[in-house]
This record gives sequence, structure tokens and C-alpha cells, in this order.
Amino acid sequence: MISRETRLALCRYLILVFLVGSGLVAQAQSSYSIRINIPARRLDLLDHDRVVKEYPVAIGKSTTPSVLGRFHIINKVVDPTWYPEGGVPVVPGPDNPVGSRWLGLSAPSIGIHGTNNPASIGQAISGGCFRMHNYDVEQLFELVKIGTPVELVYEPVEVTRLPGKLSPVVIRSHPDIYRRGRKSLEELRDLIRLAGYGGEIASGELAELVKLTDGKARTFPARYVAELNGITFDFDLTVELGQLRIDGLKLARLLGVERTGLAALAYLLEYGRSITPEVAARLFGLAVSLDLDHGRLKFTAPFIRADNGQTSVAKIAADGSVLVPASEPNTILLAAAERVYPRMVVTLNGRRIPNGGYLIGDLVWVDLELAAGAKLNFAYQWSAETGLLVINGKTVEPVIAMNRRPLVPLAALKEILEPGFAAPVPFF
Repeated sequence: MISRETRLALCRYLILVFLVGSGLVAQAQSSYSIRINIPARRLDLLDHDRVVKEYPVAIGKSTTPSVLGRFHIINKVVDPTWYPEGGVPVVPGPDNPVGSRWLGLSAPSIGIHGTNNPASIGQAISGGCFRMHNYDVEQLFELVKIGTPVELVYEPVEVTRLPGKLSPVVIRSHPDIYRRGRKSLEELRDLIRLAGYGGEIASGELAELVKLTDGKARTFPARYVAELNGITFDFDLTVELGQLRIDGLKLARLLGVERTGLAALAYLLEYGRSITPEVAARLFGLAVSLDLDHGRLKFTAPFIRADNGQTSVAKIAADGSVLVPASEPNTILLAAAERVYPRMVVTLNGRRIPNGGYLIGDLVWVDLELAAGAKLNFAYQWSAETGLLVINGKTVEPVIAMNRRPLVPLAALKEILEPGFAAPVPFF
């Protein structure tokens, strides 16, 4: 005869088998959660608190505002029937206001669903539910399970941080749709500090950013440096309204007038030298990337040297790789990442200095230590820590630090050492 304890253990085992077979255990163990920021009119799908997908939604209008709080999904329906209060039910189909999927929440009469009016997405127009494009809600429907947590928040100004050790703080400002007020600038500054930003944001700049209310992500990187072809330069990195900006004229100076072209220089003179990395990449034909983990803004200016000795610009593919023309199969690619630059003979004041410079991009850079050893009439002071270089009492920039030895453009050095020399490259 089976004991009572054995019967209870057997029942628990059979229940567990049923739950596993029905998928309910898997539902309980799902790592997904949902967060909807109502002023942003955006649904975030999170995996272990990391946003993996963002979807636009319609929210409740001011007379029937969407509720706030923590809830969970209690039911899922494919091709739902809509039951309007006091009206005739609407069967599934293209005219159904709740679209092709329904995710019911534990908040009374509130759900996440599709729509037959896609133009309403992004507006405050519903009776409190959250409308999605049908193709979006169908994707979400497959990813989440019954029991998935749903958090409904009201944050007109969002402060978050991207993954990575030196990742920037991201601020998004949205309209105060329900007129519930915004945090003070001091409260926002505290949130920014809590998110990990160590710099200072002026009150005026923060106030201007909050006024934009366009929902665009604006970043505030605390410690970023810029590099061109793997070598660090001082491009006067700044942050304006959350956008990283550089001195475009300094970049043009490095690349050379033949590469940048007069049209790019005219743009900088007309619209200002402070430009975003994206504008710089478009103006000068560069590849650009942002290394969040190491805090580096990377420009790549890939050059090719053909058999005839002429230097020309290689084309960049969509993935950032360099395309070598099929018509020039013997082209030698000067890969930026390898930092392999050919040495050049440098002539200063009629004195030849073998291997005295490097060809980097379109510019010849002089090794000052070798030039000084050639007994030329100049003196220099150089700080590898600050990057400050002074030649004959004059500050010179830009400077490359290669193996902690200063390199300067040949034309810049000739302007100092050779009276009457006219640099072929404009130095701004």
C-alpha cells in the first residue's frame, strides 16, 4: 500500500511534468521584461535589464491617460475580438481596432495590442491602452510570455547609460504630455551623476537640451579622445547639447588640402569649424566609429599608393573595409591599424636627413629628434604628457607622439626654419 507521503510526492512530480510540458515553467523563467515610458511613447523590451528592442506606441489621451505602475501580462490572444463598452463586438479582421494581437495586463481593462489605424502610433489618442503596429506587436507577442513584468513610467526626461566602461550618459527629452511637471535642473544633474557622468554640464546647456523635447538621444561622454589612422590627435573634442563635436579645421589641416578639397573647406568657413563626427566623415570621406569601451572616437583615412607613385583615396565599403580598385591589382594598402608608415628623406635648409620623416596620409611628418641631431638652427621643448610642443619660442600643432618622440608636419617646420617659405597646405 502506497503511503500518503509517497502519494503527495508523486502528485507534485506529475504537476511539475504537466507544467514543463505546457511551457508554464519556461514562462516563469523568462528573462524578458517590458518598460513603457509614456511621454516617450516608446515600449522597451529588456533582457536582464538591458534594452534589446524599442517599439513606438500610442498612449492614452489626456482625458483617459495611461496608468502608471508595475503589472504583468495575464493573457495573450491571437486575432482578438474587440468588445467595446456598450457596443457590438468587432470580429477579427482588418477593421478590428485592436489589430492582430492582444497582450492583456493585470491593470484592469488595459492591454498592449495592434491597431487598424497605424497613423495613430506615436500619439496620445487611446483610451488608456498601448497601440502598436501590427508587425511590431506580432514580433513582441512571440518573445514575451504570460507573467512577463510590465512597468509603466512617466519620465519626460530620460537619463540612461550605454554599456561599456567609459560609455556616455544618454539624455532624451520628451513633451510633458499629461502636464505632470518635470524634474528640476538640479535633480536632473543628480541623475546624470548617478548614471556615471563625471563632467560638468552648464545649467544653460541642460535647460536648452530639456526644451528640445524631440526625443533624440544626446550623449555626454566624460573621457573621450580622438584618433586618426590609429594615432591620437587633439581635435578639441567638445560636447554641445549632448553631441560630440570636433574642430573640423584641425582635421582638414592633417588631411591636406588635396584630400579635403575646397568645397569642404568652404563649408567649414561658412558654417563653423565645430562639427559632429558624422559631418566630418561625410565632408572628408572618412570612416568613423565610436569605441564606447575605451572612450575613443576613431577616424580612418585609408589611402592607397598605386604603382605610378601617385597617392589617391581608396573607397570605403559599407562595412568600413577598404576597396582596392580591380584596375590596380598591385596597389599597396597602407592599413591604418598596422601603423606601418614609410620613412622619407627630409630636406631642411638644404640639409638632407635620411629617414628623417614619415609619410602619414598626404603629409610628411618630421622626427624632431633626428632633425635636431642634424645640427639645424632650432631648439624645441616637448612634453609627452601634455602634448605641448614649442619650437624657437613658437607653439606648434598638430603633433604626433610616436614612441614618445614628437613628429610635426614638414610644412609647419619649414615655415619656422625657412624664411619666406609658403606652405602648400593651409594651416589654420
